[in-house]
Amino acid sequence: MTAMGGSVATRLVAYAALGRIAPIESCLESGLVGAVSLLAAELSGCGWCLGRAQHAWLKAGRPAEAMMGIKDYNTDLFFTERERAALAFTEAVAKCRGGEPDLDKASAGVRRSFTEREVAELTAVVTAEHWYDPATGQLGPNPMPAPHA
Repeated sequence: MTAMGGSVATRLVAYAALGRIAPIESCLESGLVGAVSLLAAELSGCGWCLGRAQHAWLKAGRPAEAMMGIKDYNTDLFFTERERAALAFTEAVAKCRGGEPDLDKASAGVRRSFTEREVAELTAVVTAEHWYDPATGQLGPNPMPAPHA
């Protein structure tokens, strides 16, 4: 990511924070948002997130059988090059723990297919449930769990 200073992970936190402030009219195709949400949910292992993402996928008019190939997006012919770039970015962000080379590579790849606004929106979609801890209000790739009483 070159438009802002700082590390890639720091910029992702800023984009995620912007996505939580005020909803914007989406500039991304609903099918792309559904694919990104589905992969992020699959990677998180969150059953509720997965159900919600599957619903968004189907609501976007995507075939149910294509959901099975979401983790094989690089080789599944169902996905376009633009979608593959977004899904690689999704995977890197979902697995982010700081500044891994995969995140830098995926960030560069997504910038070839998406505008700055689209990258910000993609980041907000990927991080919506997985980078925010509602109990503590912390935002980031590793929000600290809420202290137990």
